[in-house]
Amino acid sequence: MVKDSLEFEFKSRNAQQNMMKLTNILNFIDSGYDITQTEISNVEWGQTIVQDTAALWLSISQAGFVQFPHIFENTITDLRATGNIKLLTNIELKNELTNYYNFQKVHNDWNQSYLPNRTQVDLAVNHILPLKARTAYNQVDLDSIYENLNDFSEFGQFIESIKTQKDFKALLVGMYHIQTRIVKQCYQRTSILIEIKEAIEQEIKNLTKD
Repeated sequence: MVKDSLEFEFKSRNAQQNMMKLTNILNFIDSGYDITQTEISNVEWGQTIVQDTAALWLSISQAGFVQFPHIFENTITDLRATGNIKLLTNIELKNELTNYYNFQKVHNDWNQSYLPNRTQVDLAVNHILPLKARTAYNQVDLDSIYENLNDFSEFGQFIESIKTQKDFKALLVGMYHIQTRIVKQCYQRTSILIEIKEAIEQEIKNLTKD
């Protein structure tokens, strides 16, 4: 369950960073594509902080990024394999524990349903950014990232490329929705995880007393 807790924390933070990147792009579109009137937040990539116009390019290059939370089934697998799950006398706890892991399939189905939106965003981005800018995040140092992000023949061509992508703003809003759902999902799972962990610890104490 420790792995689950770390997983939810990481995926929630990742989703919030993606929300900020999507907001950068939406702000740019809503400003009428006027970079001087656009509020652009700094973008973090690993240990690198990218600012200003380059932050917008990096935000666009990663607009389709999404990482769904995953549940590690070590705890329930071990309990079942060792037969220790039968030792749990708290029926409500056993049901909660089982349901906690069964929900993974429900969330997996939900995650799969949103993959087409992500694919459409990636396809749009491929048409908007030149190859170097599209893959700039793969560079290991800040100078190389900036150099690749600024690989545009002219700014006007970039603007026209965005405008010609049908429903691009709607797709970005869809991605933002996905990221908010991930944050909420991680929060809910963490809350349930804390309750189950406390109940298990209490159950162990009760068994130890006996």
